[in-house]
Amino acid sequence: EESLELRRRLPVTYGETPERLRDVSVSLDRVGNVRRAAGDLAGARAAYEESLELRRRLLATYGETPERLRDVSISLERVGDVRRAAGDLAGARAAYEESLELRRRLLATYGETPERLRDVSISLNKVGDVRRAAGDLAGARAAYEESLELARRLLATYGETPDRLRDVSISLERVGDVRRAAGDLAGARAAYEESLELRRRRLERFGETPEALKDLA
Repeated sequence: EESLELRRRLPVTYGETPERLRDVSVSLDRVGNVRRAAGDLAGARAAYEESLELRRRLLATYGETPERLRDVSISLERVGDVRRAAGDLAGARAAYEESLELRRRLLATYGETPERLRDVSISLNKVGDVRRAAGDLAGARAAYEESLELARRLLATYGETPDRLRDVSISLERVGDVRRAAGDLAGARAAYEESLELRRRRLERFGETPEALKDLA
C-alpha cells in the first residue's frame, strides 16, 4: 500500500507516462492479491477493477502492444476470479470471456509463442469452470476440450517440461469431470487414466515434489 501511494504520486507530480501508469496498475494488483488472500473480496475487487481501468486507458491512449493487451487480459482474469469467489457467475463469465477474446487476438495478431498459447489455454479452462458452475455442461466441455488441444500442442511443439505435462493432465481431468457429469463414464475414465499416466511420467522424469505427489494422489 505504501508502494502504491508513491506510485500514484509520480504521475500526479511529474506527469503521466505509460511506465508510471503501468506501475500503479501493478501495485494495485499486488494490493488486490494480498487483500484476496486475507479474505477481503470486496477490497480485492476494488483494487483489481481500478488496475483494469488503468490498463484499458493505457491501451486506448498509448496504443496497442502485445504487453498492454496481455496486461488487460490478466486484469480481466483477476476481476473474474474475485467475482466468481463472491458468487457472481455472470460477472465472472463476462470477464473471463473478454480476457479469452484478447488472448486469442494476441495469438492471431502477434504470432504464436508458448506463453500466448498457454494464456489462451488457461482462459479456456476458466471459461469452462464458470460455464460448468452455471450448469452449461456442453459449453464447459467445448472450452475444456479446446484448452486440452492447445496444451497438447504446446507439449508436442515446444517440448516436455513439468509445467506442460501438468497442464495437459489438468485439462484431461477437467474433461473427465464434465464427461462424468454428463453421464459419459467411459469417456471420463479414458481422460482420467491418461491424466494419471502423465502425472506418473512427470514424477518419474522430473523427480518428486509435494505438488507432483499431490497431483498423482
